[in-house]
Amino acid sequence: ELHGQYEYGKGTITPVSFTEDSKNLIVMCSINKPTEGVCKYDPKERKLTEIYRHPIVDVANTVWQRGLEEPIGLVTYDGKPKTVWLNKDASNGRKIRALEKTFPGYVVREVSSTIKGDEIVISVSNDRDPGGYYVFNTITNELKDLGMNRKGWIKANEMAEMEPIKFKARDGLEINGYLTRPIGEKTNLPLVMMVHGGPHGIRDYWRYDSEAQFLANRGYAVMQLNYRGSGGYGKDFLKAGFLKWGTTMQDDLTDGILWAVKEGIADKERLCIYGASYGGYAALMSSVREPDLYKCAIGYVGVYDVESFTSVGNIPNYRAGAAYLKQVIPEDKETRKAFSPSKQVNKIKANLFLVHGKMDRQAHFKNYEILTKALDDIGKDYKSMVKDKEEHGFVIEENRIELYEEMIKFLDENIGSG
Repeated sequence: ELHGQYEYGKGTITPVSFTEDSKNLIVMCSINKPTEGVCKYDPKERKLTEIYRHPIVDVANTVWQRGLEEPIGLVTYDGKPKTVWLNKDASNGRKIRALEKTFPGYVVREVSSTIKGDEIVISVSNDRDPGGYYVFNTITNELKDLGMNRKGWIKANEMAEMEPIKFKARDGLEINGYLTRPIGEKTNLPLVMMVHGGPHGIRDYWRYDSEAQFLANRGYAVMQLNYRGSGGYGKDFLKAGFLKWGTTMQDDLTDGILWAVKEGIADKERLCIYGASYGGYAALMSSVREPDLYKCAIGYVGVYDVESFTSVGNIPNYRAGAAYLKQVIPEDKETRKAFSPSKQVNKIKANLFLVHGKMDRQAHFKNYEILTKALDDIGKDYKSMVKDKEEHGFVIEENRIELYEEMIKFLDENIGSG
């Protein structure tokens, strides 16, 4: 029996468990409110009863205890992560809260447990430490390091802090994000706007980010924004980006840069924009819209030609992908041209670095070919890196090393590390 069918962006009711009495369901619910919360759903009455909802962000995940049907806690990311404990008497919750005092400044999560629950495996991490795993004996309170550090060579005290930020966009919409600055430096910095891909339904989180740390370690401030259209901030915020790829979604990035300049964080003469996939699109599209703002732009496996993107590759060629594109990208041909960096290369003043894999089927390699032909036609120079055996993002180690070495050279040449 069908209980609901909702279009993308209209909200959902997603079952996660039964209630303890098995009469109702615990569900993620956004059909009735902008942000996604947790509700109780009565399948007979088809009635939702709200359990918890954050006013700004969606519930990111749930916390469980073996043997209990209902979640004992919920995790939200309004800036830094926060756990809302629904069942404060649950033993695992009490243990996790105690472990958080053992690891101050770290996020502690249970990732597995024995059937009896006498031992649990926890992950411990934060923005400066990718962290590792421990076994905790819930009876004896013994804590054992499993020696499975995600990146054991990282020295946390040499990593930079990821700071939550927020500001108002030009139309008054609140935009949230993160700023990573080189250790000991606060003002007048060369800044890289690092745009997440997706774009819809994806967001940046407070956590260890290897690219942000890589850049900050070499003297660059890094801004990561959850611009409109991103996930995690409710369905209204998500839909605010539909059909706005080339306009207000880029304005949010511009407004973030201008905010950083006004605050004295960024040097207005040393700004660059970088991203992969949609982030690559944003890097080039922002360079079109704001030719005097950025000294350089790095497009990595990016979308550069809307007409090609919506007709070639693995997204338009399956039913769900085609329906998604129809919902988020305008069908009007003139608007598509206006949304395509490849059709407006004459407006770009920034120095460009374009990176692509020839086997990319998502942001199909044709995007790179169309853009570079347009650049060649007007005699616009650009730095390029193309790899025959890479797809949507480099995975071969030697290619990744080369990419980041060349990226730093490019940034140093254009905006300097100060």
